[in-house]
Amino acid sequence: MNHTAVENNITQYEHEMEYAHEQEPTVPVVLGEINGDSANLNMSQVDGVFGSALWLNDHLMMGMTMNITRYNLIQGTTFGYVAWVPVPTKGQEPYVRAPLYGQIFDAEAIGHHPNVRIKAAVD
Repeated sequence: MNHTAVENNITQYEHEMEYAHEQEPTVPVVLGEINGDSANLNMSQVDGVFGSALWLNDHLMMGMTMNITRYNLIQGTTFGYVAWVPVPTKGQEPYVRAPLYGQIFDAEAIGHHPNVRIKAAVD
């Protein structure tokens, strides 16, 4: 879980996104079912930690620098990467998970102004 890995993951779509924008500049780019999944991979030691929120921040912000206009962050009661579990599950009452804090941070950082743009830092 580092920025290089996040960047490599997202930039794999760069050529396809450029081609799509050349063909039709107004078509939005949407990534669906995007998240990190630690619980379903039997990695409970990293589930629910601050790093999960940071990973989400980095992933969303990096994607925005590439003009990804929407992310569909999947929710469910058994997925290891959900922001919250809204119903009692496996004997546990509803609870919040670490990705929620990443979503709240990004929503606050970006706000609701229609002209907000995210730009990657130049190394």
